[in-house]
Amino acid sequence: GDFGLIRELGSGGMGTVWEAVQTSLGRRVALKILAPHISMSPTSLQRFQREAEAGARLTHPNIVAVHSVGEAEGTHFIAQELVEGGATLSDRIKADRDLAELPKDYYQKVAELFLQVADALQVAHDGGIIHRDVKPANILLTKDGEPKVADFGLAQVEDALELSRSGEFAGTPFYMSPEQAMSKRIGIDHRTDIFSLGVALWEALALQRPFEGDTSQQVLQKIVTEDPEDPRKIRSRCPRDLSVICQKALEKSVNQRFRSMADLAADLRRFLSNEPIHAKPPTQVQRVVKWTKRNPVKSVGGALVAVAL
Repeated sequence: GDFGLIRELGSGGMGTVWEAVQTSLGRRVALKILAPHISMSPTSLQRFQREAEAGARLTHPNIVAVHSVGEAEGTHFIAQELVEGGATLSDRIKADRDLAELPKDYYQKVAELFLQVADALQVAHDGGIIHRDVKPANILLTKDGEPKVADFGLAQVEDALELSRSGEFAGTPFYMSPEQAMSKRIGIDHRTDIFSLGVALWEALALQRPFEGDTSQQVLQKIVTEDPEDPRKIRSRCPRDLSVICQKALEKSVNQRFRSMADLAADLRRFLSNEPIHAKPPTQVQRVVKWTKRNPVKSVGGALVAVAL
């Protein structure tokens, strides 16, 4: 069509992304092309078009802009903003993991980056869009290190016919919320993104993922039943308040998390301004109650043993 392909930037299950030039405008773009065998599936086409719809509805400096969507000779594509550099937050975390010592301002930079992402996702939520696949690999970084949220392919767009409402399994297991991991047909709202962003923040603080396993099922089981360690137990220089903010975002119960991305962003601003944050760490009693609710069989067995003793 109107695009000249320059070089391939990456590929995945849905297709490939190319650096391209839009001939009519002389504009360099990232052209996402749906794989031919995928385009034969109405479901996949709907998901592809949903990504375009979600991205086109959003305008924010920290969200990858969608320029156009179309089809040329049977090939479906999305033309979107080209983020120079091609690095992701996932790439940066891997690089930081290999450092002998982290920079002195490392945790401040992490807080600043996640503040920008939280602000961007709040704009998406205000527009009725839930990303549902927030993860480091979907946070692109410019040459100046500015984050850009990408890939709204799993986004739940309100007032539209949604694949997600049929209970379709969607998202990346390591970064799923408990409600996604349990494949709930209802009840998934903007707070699922808060949990996923909390997982990404935990990974940036501890430089490892909070939920690991040999299989997807093991990972999902941990997401539902286990609280991750305090990041400070792994990285002692991690600031306490930043750790508390992260753990608040990672609450299993949606009602215990931040109410909105704006609330999460507000606490990150307080942290950066050296003001008291609003999030509070769970008490030991709260931890026991939460564990009991998630493990009723073990808790009843323990109670019986205690009574017998």
